Amino acid sequence: MSDVDKREHARFALQIPVSLYVGPERVTMPATLLDLSRGGCFLQTSIPIEIGKVSTVTFIVRPTKKCTARGKVVRLQSGQGFGVQFLEANESFREFVGDLASLRPALRAEFLANVLTPEMRLV
Repeated sequence: MSDVDKREHARFALQIPVSLYVGPERVTMPATLLDLSRGGCFLQTSIPIEIGKVSTVTFIVRPTKKCTARGKVVRLQSGQGFGVQFLEANESFREFVGDLASLRPALRAEFLANVLTPEMRLV
């Protein structure tokens, strides 16, 4: 059974640029949020990350809805990025993913235009 078959939640392709903050020094690195689900996400980046790193993804959805999910790095793809499994998420985040799931793929780009200041912190 493939990893995709094991997933509990549907994933949605995003391609959203993200500011990735690494470590207590908050070194900023560019990344791309490739996909997102209620249970996790995948970030494309070439920086080395360790399995088990705690992560928090945060973004604002217009006008003022702050979406936050906290998780840990559970999968690495060398030179491509890493997968995060969410352990908890706030209500705004769950609503955002639910709204995304309810849209036809053709309407998702317009919906995603309302996402502001996406970032991920790794500690």
